[in-house]
Amino acid sequence: MKKHLLFFALFLLFVGQLMANFSLQKLQTNYQTTPLGTDLTTPQYSWQMKALDDKRGYKQKAYQIVVTDEANKTVWNSQKVNSDVAHGIQYTGEALRPTTRYTWKLTVWDNFGTTANASSWFETGFLNPKIEAWSGAEWIGGGEGDLVFYSAYQAVFKCQYGIQLDKSSNSVKASFIFGANDSRMMNKNLNLMGRQNRLNESYAAVELDISEVGENTEGVAKMNIYRIGYDKNDKADTPLKSLKIPKNIINNANKYEKHTVFAECNFGVFEFYIDLVDAAHKIEDASMKPNSPFGQRGLNLNPVGAGNNFISFPMLADIGFKTN
Repeated sequence: MKKHLLFFALFLLFVGQLMANFSLQKLQTNYQTTPLGTDLTTPQYSWQMKALDDKRGYKQKAYQIVVTDEANKTVWNSQKVNSDVAHGIQYTGEALRPTTRYTWKLTVWDNFGTTANASSWFETGFLNPKIEAWSGAEWIGGGEGDLVFYSAYQAVFKCQYGIQLDKSSNSVKASFIFGANDSRMMNKNLNLMGRQNRLNESYAAVELDISEVGENTEGVAKMNIYRIGYDKNDKADTPLKSLKIPKNIINNANKYEKHTVFAECNFGVFEFYIDLVDAAHKIEDASMKPNSPFGQRGLNLNPVGAGNNFISFPMLADIGFKTN
């Protein structure tokens, strides 16, 4: 019995020496964790060792990488490589197939004679930079100089839209909506006005109004500017400002034609143009005097204050059209 106990103790000691006291982490392909759509035909692998105890001096002595495809077929086996290099290990196996997921299994030997294992995966893209790889698909974006557009965060922007009222139904008013559903306006703790709106309860509107334009009247078209849900005094049925549109721009003869509106926002201060962007087509009135310390002209829709030294409201956010 004593011999058996001694043998068992020696066996446990031997197994304990072979058990790894380190783990493998940050397994990466092309210096990315589980990348999707990599187009490098010869990917590179990297990893890191992490000690599992307080012992120091762990060092990689060798590694082995085995790569398998989706059918679990081995496409590369590096065999055991005596090296302490753990980054930029280049794949030298069979040619990789496009749009395929590959699994790679890693074994590392340390300088104390123990090993650790880990695995990861990567997925190839088309492996072809030419347009035929997309089967004739066309890009829906612009050029390389385009910026990613996050409308919810645009405080300085320009927008342009076309609007045409329907003559057959005698439509006389329609609005372009912007600044809608700003997430800051849905939580009273996220805005200085203490507003807490529900969906579609906060927005700004630019309304084209031709209700007073007639063949035998002196009435002119108007651009009515609304702000709803941003301030306690905002009213959905009362414009914040009504701007007269000169008859040389919109009149009885062309009121049902398509008109182009251009708006420019600088931290909540707006300037509006009808049909052309020049001084003759800017829509303003005498009350729109410089309203910021910087002498900036325009209509201020920001309930906090005018100018870029205030938190900006409204952002561009959600946009759309509205008509009765």
